[in-house]
Amino acid sequence: DYRYFPEPDLPPLRFKPVEIEVIRKALPDLPAEKREKLVGKYKIPENYVEVLIQDKERIRYLEKAILLGQKHQLSAKMIAGVMVNQHLDGKFPEPAGLIRKLVELSQKEYASAKQVKQEVDKVLLTETKAVTDYQQGKQAAIGYLIGRVQKGLRGKGNPQLIKQLLLEGLNKKTAH
Repeated sequence: DYRYFPEPDLPPLRFKPVEIEVIRKALPDLPAEKREKLVGKYKIPENYVEVLIQDKERIRYLEKAILLGQKHQLSAKMIAGVMVNQHLDGKFPEPAGLIRKLVELSQKEYASAKQVKQEVDKVLLTETKAVTDYQQGKQAAIGYLIGRVQKGLRGKGNPQLIKQLLLEGLNKKTAH
């Protein structure tokens, strides 16, 4: 049978509601609250959150990186993705270094739309087998064609633009 005996050397502590509120606001978010914030507010996939939530320091790093990344239009999902998949947070001790690297990677110089269009037209004329394969329903042929265009542009083509122009060109060929 356990009994509570007040410690004679320690007086009871009494806090005012205002003091309690100040202390509550100073406390960090609990893991469930962090999880909800990261998934709800920042739209980070739950599997990324589960990996990151295991380490308080990685979560702090992620939150700082997200704030810095917003200034450069970097999504929280992309930042979390490179932290989980490529462990770039381990290579950059400060979030600012990670954000600089991501900005550098995202500002890759692309070929002009005119150059991409010319290369797409050239590939559509020279790669007749892949064009035929695509027209016969082989969706994988589009990947091959994108690769051929990128090779012609020495990797400086915007992949979305290449795919869009290829599909437009292939649909025109199919319509004829």
